[in-house]
Amino acid sequence: MARLASAAKWQEWEERLARFERSGLPIRQFCEAEGVNPGTFWYWRRNLTGSATPRPSMRPQSYAAFAPVDVVTQSAVVTQPAPSCVVVRLPRGASIELPGDRPDLLQAALTTLTAETSEC
Repeated sequence: MARLASAAKWQEWEERLARFERSGLPIRQFCEAEGVNPGTFWYWRRNLTGSATPRPSMRPQSYAAFAPVDVVTQSAVVTQPAPSCVVVRLPRGASIELPGDRPDLLQAALTTLTAETSEC
């Protein structure tokens, strides 16, 4: 499977091809001056002029931040029994499953996940 180029790589080659157009040099001389392989030059020139491959977005990906959570003791919740399992879903599909009758574990997990510095 072919790797998709990053948005930064696309921009780098767009700028390089613009420099080529302004330079008036033959492709071989321009590639020598830029330190790039002529085959790579042709590859990018074909992709950028034909736009056969969609250009990746320059927008940074945003991930949902943690929402504030209050951990209460089981005695504070009199109308509902403790859930058998609490699942914390993280960005990119990871999740943590904790026993519902251990709010201390949930509080420790949330404190660790939201800490600003790492102990490692």
